[in-house]
Amino acid sequence: MLLVDPTTGHLTAASARVVETADDDVEQELFLQQLEIQTDPTDDLAAVRDQLRSARRRAERSWSRTAARSSV
Repeated sequence: MLLVDPTTGHLTAASARVVETADDDVEQELFLQQLEIQTDPTDDLAAVRDQLRSARRRAERSWSRTAARSSV
């Protein structure tokens, strides 16, 4: 998941700040503009989809809070 500044549309190196407020299934990736979302092992594709969607929504909320703080 890439972190994009909502105002400029440019990638932004904010993964450390997002990870601070995100759940345990969201981690910092090698590049500071990127997050890694983890899922539980399963052979059920619907479960993987649901886990990814849920984790992405939580990461997006965390990113929204972080972006709002950085623009103040």
